[in-house]
Amino acid sequence: MKKVLSIIITLLFITNINILSQNRGGMFHKFGSSVSTANHITESQYCPEFQAVYNAFNTKPHADTAAFMNAMVYSLDTAGLLDKMDLLYILANNNSYNANINWINPSTFTLTDPETTNPQFFRYQGYRGNGSSMYLSTNYTPYNHETKVSTNSVTLGVWMLDWGSNRNVAAGTNDSYSVRTEIQVYGSGTYPRGFANSAGNPTNPSTAIGAEAGLHIITRRSSSDNEYYCNNVSIATSTAASSTNSSQNDICILAKSLYNGPGAEAFFSGRLSIVFYMAGITDNEASVLFTIFDTYMTAIGL
Repeated sequence: MKKVLSIIITLLFITNINILSQNRGGMFHKFGSSVSTANHITESQYCPEFQAVYNAFNTKPHADTAAFMNAMVYSLDTAGLLDKMDLLYILANNNSYNANINWINPSTFTLTDPETTNPQFFRYQGYRGNGSSMYLSTNYTPYNHETKVSTNSVTLGVWMLDWGSNRNVAAGTNDSYSVRTEIQVYGSGTYPRGFANSAGNPTNPSTAIGAEAGLHIITRRSSSDNEYYCNNVSIATSTAASSTNSSQNDICILAKSLYNGPGAEAFFSGRLSIVFYMAGITDNEASVLFTIFDTYMTAIGL
């Protein structure tokens, strides 16, 4: 059933993009792995949600790329997903300044490097950690800053361009109460482990999936409904109960923040291209998220 729903959602998304291309001067459409562009739109045609982000860029991306970005934001908004997000970072950008912008509200929760660890930035790929010290902070503390997210409705997603040799936490936070909101990649690079406001109760796959690049999502839809997705496939579910409170420490990328200091352990050495934090999602919404982000990543050549 999930596969059937996924196919339906994908077809609807492709239809939406084609309509969008016709109605807004042409953006992009995707058929399998093929992406084409036509009739490039102008800045005056950007949707308002992307225009705010575009205005915040210090160096504007090429018109083609800006069109891809606009289509991505328009699609997220049309699907009702943008309204469920507190944080969205498109790290696969033209420079680190633009990569650090929170696309949900460019004036809030800009990524910073509080300990000057200097993760390496790769143009139109994202940030890479070193597995031992590098991380960035969103400056977003779930306990203090959640608006669309709540204890029993929370999702954290990351697009991993690769896992690197140290496969620890790609993004997350927890505190002295063991409250967890994180994407974890532990062990020998074969068993991802995800927490979504759980007191140390992970959502693990029953079989190894290998060092799988792409979109990883952990979601909590209720006090006892958790699911882990990898590249549009549900790989694990869990009925682990939620914690009583959200974390009182910042969400970090390339590591998780802990009560004894941001980035204190479990550093990640792979490359991250997209990070988002939002309310709980359905199977269909997980499929739409994958299709939208995969379309953008393919459009920019990744």
